[in-house]
Amino acid sequence: MRPAGRRRSYTQRGIERLTCCVDGCNNKARYEWRICADGNLARPICPDHDVALNQLVMRWAFRDTREADIKRYRQKVLG
Repeated sequence: MRPAGRRRSYTQRGIERLTCCVDGCNNKARYEWRICADGNLARPICPDHDVALNQLVMRWAFRDTREADIKRYRQKVLG
């Protein structure tokens, strides 16, 4: 069962006990995402999906002008 999300932010220790909220992903969560259309609930997310979402949003908002920023963030999060 996927984590239901919550209104309050997770603590670092608390989020690391959860798995990623993306269906089919069983990786450990490290971050949280909030989506306005989803009631702005805090949802746990793994590093891989965090990078993918950030990349998607950066390309949507800025097209290909921020590829260096995306690459830098990917390197920071995934090593």
